[in-house]
Amino acid sequence: MAVLINLKSSKAILLLDDFGLENASLNLISIGLFDRVAVCESLLNDIQQLNCKIVVSAITALCGANNIDVIAKQSDCSADRRKSLQNLGFHYVQETNIKGFQSFSKAIS
Repeated sequence: MAVLINLKSSKAILLLDDFGLENASLNLISIGLFDRVAVCESLLNDIQQLNCKIVVSAITALCGANNIDVIAKQSDCSADRRKSLQNLGFHYVQETNIKGFQSFSKAIS
């Protein structure tokens, strides 16, 4: 933890990658050290199921409360899927098959 605190104090941008695989803990998000959280594709595969949607919504809400950008990792992402992810609180999609980021436009306030 001390290493992360030192990195954060040196203005490094910290990314928690593949959140949702095996030993993910919401505590890692709540401590506020990370600038971005990338949610693993396996967690998003069943997003249409209510239980999965509740878990993902909790992750995006906690990230939002801590000013953390949320990235959805997807191998293939249609426009409809992007819109659905944006509605759940994701800021970016990382299409893993092309290793690139596609940003959602910021919400109008």
